[in-house]
Amino acid sequence: AVLVSAGAKGSFRLEPDGTFSADSKISFDLSTLASDQRNRDDFVKRTTLAVAQFPTADLVPVKATGLPLPLPASGDFTFKLTGKLTIHGTTKDVTFDVVAKRSGGDLIATATANPSLKFGEFGMSAPSVPLRVVSVVDEIRLVVDLVATGPPN
Repeated sequence: AVLVSAGAKGSFRLEPDGTFSADSKISFDLSTLASDQRNRDDFVKRTTLAVAQFPTADLVPVKATGLPLPLPASGDFTFKLTGKLTIHGTTKDVTFDVVAKRSGGDLIATATANPSLKFGEFGMSAPSVPLRVVSVVDEIRLVVDLVATGPPN
């Protein structure tokens, strides 16, 4: 199942050494998660993610590795992003493979967690509904599509 969240907000600032400013953070509103099956979405949000208690997933970027610095005003880039991801009240160090394109102050990027994550790493059990779910793999494939606007330099 693919669940998509449209409720992300936050900001980040890349420092000259490839680290991010201490106030960099992106929060994802988990109540906006949706797929093609509303009943499944409601179950995952209520039971697995406990959205009433843990309404957001938070990504605090720490360092970009393999990115040309200072960042050119335009071009395509691939790099690794390390950070701290908090889901369900549990924080874990994560690494993303990032493919990005910059044009002036606009940045479009797709960040894919590598390796994929496990529900248990965040204190959750994989979704399970006896007699209704054939099988669930304990794997979270996390992909973040990001569109950011900032100063042109």
